Amino acid sequence: MRSCVLLAALAAVPSLAFTPPSFENLLKLFNRDSTKEHGLLHDFKKPLFIRRNETIPSNLGNVTQSQYIAAQAIVDEALDRVEEINRARFASPSRNHYAPRERGQQRGQRGKTAFTAQSQNELQADHFKMTKELKDAVALVSRIDALNDNQTPGVSGNKTFGPVEKRAAGTFWMETIARKGAWPWGKNPNHKVFRNVKDYGAKGDGVTVSRLERASSRLPQIKGLTAANTQDDTDAITKAIAEKDECSGGCYGSTTMGAIIYFPAGTYLIQNTIEISYGMQVIGDANNPPTLKSTKSFFGTGVLSTDAYWGDGEKGEDGRDHEYYINTANFHRQIRNFVIDTTQTTRPKAMAALHYQVAQATSLQNIVFKLSSDAGTEQIAIYAENGSGGFMSDLSFIAGKIGIWGGNQQFTAQRLSFINVRTAVEMIWDWGWMWKSITIENSHIGFNLTSGSGDGHVGSITVVDSVFRNVDIAVLVANANSSDTGRTSISMDNVLLDGVTTWLREQSGKNAPKDNAVPGNHKAIDMLTVGRSYVDSKLDDEKGIKEFASSRVDDLVTWNNPDGLPKLPYGERPKPQYEDRSASDFVHVKDSCKGDGVTDDTACFQKVLNDNINGKIVFVDAGTYILTDTVDVPLGSHIVGENWAQLAAYGPKFQDPKQPRVMLRIGRPGDVGLLDMQDLVFTSKGPTPGAVFVEWNVRNYKKQAGSAGMWDCHVRVGGAIGTGLTSLECPPSRSGINPNCQGGSMMMHITRQGGAYLENVWLWTADHDLDDPATVDNMNKMVQTSVYNARGFLIESINPTWLYGTASEHSVFYQYQFYKAANLVAGIIQTEQAYYQPTPKPPEPFKDAVGSFNGDPTFPCTDTEPCDEGWALRVIESSNIHIIGAGLYSWFDTYTQDCVPESNCQKVMTEFKNNHGGITINNLITIGATNMINADGKLIPSKDNLAVNAHPFWSDIVSYSPSGSARPGPAQPVTTPPDAELGDIVDRINSNLHEDCMVFPECVDMDNPVVSSCAAGYTRVGYDRGDCVSDL
Repeated sequence: MRSCVLLAALAAVPSLAFTPPSFENLLKLFNRDSTKEHGLLHDFKKPLFIRRNETIPSNLGNVTQSQYIAAQAIVDEALDRVEEINRARFASPSRNHYAPRERGQQRGQRGKTAFTAQSQNELQADHFKMTKELKDAVALVSRIDALNDNQTPGVSGNKTFGPVEKRAAGTFWMETIARKGAWPWGKNPNHKVFRNVKDYGAKGDGVTVSRLERASSRLPQIKGLTAANTQDDTDAITKAIAEKDECSGGCYGSTTMGAIIYFPAGTYLIQNTIEISYGMQVIGDANNPPTLKSTKSFFGTGVLSTDAYWGDGEKGEDGRDHEYYINTANFHRQIRNFVIDTTQTTRPKAMAALHYQVAQATSLQNIVFKLSSDAGTEQIAIYAENGSGGFMSDLSFIAGKIGIWGGNQQFTAQRLSFINVRTAVEMIWDWGWMWKSITIENSHIGFNLTSGSGDGHVGSITVVDSVFRNVDIAVLVANANSSDTGRTSISMDNVLLDGVTTWLREQSGKNAPKDNAVPGNHKAIDMLTVGRSYVDSKLDDEKGIKEFASSRVDDLVTWNNPDGLPKLPYGERPKPQYEDRSASDFVHVKDSCKGDGVTDDTACFQKVLNDNINGKIVFVDAGTYILTDTVDVPLGSHIVGENWAQLAAYGPKFQDPKQPRVMLRIGRPGDVGLLDMQDLVFTSKGPTPGAVFVEWNVRNYKKQAGSAGMWDCHVRVGGAIGTGLTSLECPPSRSGINPNCQGGSMMMHITRQGGAYLENVWLWTADHDLDDPATVDNMNKMVQTSVYNARGFLIESINPTWLYGTASEHSVFYQYQFYKAANLVAGIIQTEQAYYQPTPKPPEPFKDAVGSFNGDPTFPCTDTEPCDEGWALRVIESSNIHIIGAGLYSWFDTYTQDCVPESNCQKVMTEFKNNHGGITINNLITIGATNMINADGKLIPSKDNLAVNAHPFWSDIVSYSPSGSARPGPAQPVTTPPDAELGDIVDRINSNLHEDCMVFPECVDMDNPVVSSCAAGYTRVGYDRGDCVSDL
């Protein structure tokens, strides 16, 4: 019920930002004299309304009931508007629906957004803006509410607020470590990379009163409210984000404005949405994660947001409601170590803890979402409308209506728990999403895949190593079979259902739901698929539900299985944060090196690494470190980058594509043990056509996934200020080749002796500029580039390797190639083809460098091995590889997109050739290719597997196994045969050595010292004839 007659009139006027009446004007509407000296009366003779009886605390000076009533009316009207905006936004989420543009209408932007969005009741006035007057009213109401309700966290009774005490140092090293970082390629030499919110006035004591000092200066009747006894955490946090320069409204992206926004332990009350700018890492104390607590009356859609809307009635670059950032280019963000608590918020009812829109190189980690447990709550933890990739891990969701209400092209989620959440996950839309190590307890629905609108545009999910306990419906799906409105494919691998009534409910149109019940409410799923599956080039099952046994490579799984899953889970390790270490355990690279983007830091960087392998942690201060030759990262290294510090290849040693040279070599062949790296960017300065940006040689300890690993590290070739490979030097070319735009030979290589653990690693050759040239241009136009990199990600490892949340984009030969590789799990992987192809056709401009690496494709220009585009994925002569989801996209034919609706941007997307066994790919999604797969010379057409009859017409296969990889059976227990049989077994192995060594076509007899020995100065590290490596 509205508080006064004024509000009905206000509601009838459409507005982009609610502008509340002033105190003085509101009083005039009540026919009261407002000409007193200070413009306000002490009280009303006869109040027309009272929202509720409130006692004005004595320590608020001369605040009167009349003033409170006036303030409350303003607040109530604003909250009504917030509720209206939030409900409208939730009713019409952005789904990345596309319609093809007319020929010649291409604009400078990312391929996935180069379509005009179909109208779906587009919401224009959807971004609530706090005005100065409203903040003053909120200040007064919040203060009185907090003191009268006597329920502010950390406060007992009517506490008298004294001056802000000097903050005590926390125990987390990040709070006290010295700060020396800077962005030398930026325009502001004084840019502040690290910002502690308490240095900007945030108190974190659980008490927030917004703008009371400024309110008292304009409303002198409110006495006793001074800077000494008021604090506004919301404004202080916003000030920390917006210091001097930031990439926010009017800036689509920047590589020179990044910063760390740090929160010490405490409780920070938040009254309105905090918008997080591009390139920012928002990090809390890892030892005592701070709480961000929304106030009783909250103004905004999410407590935190990376998805701001202008609300100006315009359309953005992606054709949808005008947002600050382009949803498929909202890169480089990080939020970790928080509790986000909305339990005390009563208005608006519809709200989220996090309004989240992201693309690659983004992550959420170590966050607890605490929502209202009321039966009718409408609170959502994460509301993620659209985007193009991302990574989330180690999240807990407690109570609320929905845990994650999300849509994204492809995403990786690991180690999530949902407790007492009505619906754990509701998908708005997606093409592919991997959910690993998920626990859902006491929910009505685990995964709702009906997409809200019922359009069925949820492509696929893969649920791995997960548990559902006391759940009514594990998976709710709109269409498991039809491509007319959208088919949804489902893979469940190693899943336990305990206390589950229905594992799958199919809810299609007007037909009655079809339930797949769980007998006895308990079910252990080894492997189950819903959708189209293939073995070799033959359709194994068109649309049905298939359940079967499968096995896993022993070295890829963990020792522990606390949930009693059917199989041991695949190994994982959360990103290390060194919570038990102090700032004195870190060594600053800038104590020895410049990092100024000009000075050659090769020798000093190498020395810092060599000198600090005995327990010290190398801290790479923000900056750009020029490397003119190979730098070796020794075994035992621990490296932490500050806000994605940059290592840049430069100079003559990286110029020859026929003799590639490594910029950063991780370990030496034969190394086994500890090594970890995080928060770094590997890039270049100027053309470096012979650069291999990262070579990985270290193996993990047995069954210790992540003992040698890399988290939140990315390769970036061109597209950024300082690289000399931007649209200024390398504009999009539709004919010819600019030799000065050859950026690299390979982005990453895991060698045969290596074995890596990767989480959230993005390998990107620039298709556009990352830096907005005019940060006040709110139309967010991006300019494309033609930058050439020969190879994406080459994996030759035969040792256990885990690739979680990786992507590789825009290379000439291939994006991923598994060559004679084995013992690997990857998910979800994502690719895009180079926008300029087939002009030139691959392997140009690196034709003369073909053969510089094992397995280089030759592009013979046949129907099955065409030469129009590079390969998205090649799996050659490999075994025991499990790819848990892949989104592979081809959006362009020489910068035009007419090819997308017809799926003829390229002829064949992937190649599987001469493989041996144990290879499976679940939930393969392709867009833009005529054929999804070349299976040993046999093609699998995309049109046969069309998943949706709407643009962009993606195709989907729920399970594919190439020739020789018939679905493996369950793993058998290892037994020791009697001695009498042992000799027969050895003889049989020796007589079938070639077949038994499927992966190793040139196995050596290790019992024969003549053939198994290596030359002097070399050590054997494997079983192939060539597996001898130098001791140097």
